[in-house]
Amino acid sequence: MKSKFILPLTFAIGTSPVLAETQVELAYTCDSGEVAQAIYVNDTEPQLVVLTLNGVAHVLRSAVAASGARYTEKPDGEVGMVWWEDGEGATLERPNSADATTTVSVQCHE
Repeated sequence: MKSKFILPLTFAIGTSPVLAETQVELAYTCDSGEVAQAIYVNDTEPQLVVLTLNGVAHVLRSAVAASGARYTEKPDGEVGMVWWEDGEGATLERPNSADATTTVSVQCHE
């Protein structure tokens, strides 16, 4: 199921209304069977994603990416949750519950 909320409307003087996407909400189904709810907040610096998994919300900040949009829970080099969105889906990386020094990856699709 794909849902999208776009807020608010902004107006440029002397032109027609322009829609500014400051928040976008998308639902993803992951290969693990989990549902991830992502709210992309684009009007902050750095940009954020509020990622809800299993009823728990995680705030991740944008990070450098070669392609797509990458958001991290912790600074680069530290093991934490990573959400890497590429336009057609996303990859979720999170700490391995059996070994906190490694991560587990799962593909998620809109």
